[in-house]
Amino acid sequence: MRDDDWSVTFRFAVPQALTGLRIALSAAAIVFALVHQSTVAAKLIAVATVTDILDGPVAAKLGVQTDFGALFDYFADYLCYIVAPVVLTLTLFRWSDIGYPALLLTVPLLTGAVRYSRNAVLLRTESFARLGFPGLLTVCYALLVSGAVLVDLETMLGTGRFRLLLYTTVPVLSLMTVSRIRYPKLTVSKSVAVLVVVFLLCLPFLLTKLLAGFMLCVVLVYTFVSPFLVRGNDEESGGKRALR
Repeated sequence: MRDDDWSVTFRFAVPQALTGLRIALSAAAIVFALVHQSTVAAKLIAVATVTDILDGPVAAKLGVQTDFGALFDYFADYLCYIVAPVVLTLTLFRWSDIGYPALLLTVPLLTGAVRYSRNAVLLRTESFARLGFPGLLTVCYALLVSGAVLVDLETMLGTGRFRLLLYTTVPVLSLMTVSRIRYPKLTVSKSVAVLVVVFLLCLPFLLTKLLAGFMLCVVLVYTFVSPFLVRGNDEESGGKRALR
């Protein structure tokens, strides 16, 4: 094999390794959730998010953006941001307590599949970085579940209120992921991306409850405030185009 071939193979493998690591961490989170190690599972989901922040820019920097990489990334995202959090929420209940209401916690499995399928098609003709993502980012759902576990929200609210909170917020957030509301990219700049990466890497080891509480606040603000920022940017850009 020529040196050029080795170089291309290596450059292609780096972002795929990051995506593959997200799959491995997500699978580990599912396993820990199933053995009722909820805190460990939540931490693994948070750390796995870091690989999602890095793999895209790394692929772009190395010039190896491919259709395979995009599909691989979507698969990893679905496992990390949908399947793992769904399993985590279900394992917060005793199996004897799981009834028909618990089906509400599985709604993300459907809406997540719809979202990723739709966005894969829209991405061919739209620039999400400029227009914003259609629908709430699935990472918000994943981090909300992880944050709730890490701050021990069940102890704070009581089991009954905590379950009621899950039964109401999970379906609502799930439907928001397939809405037409536009949401801005979380890591809009390199400096923001670096801060988010450092934050998520520190979360499992330093001041976990405090940082998880802060993360919950950020996710809630992003969910309900950021769409207005996108709308404002769109109107401003539309006005500039009209003046030209």
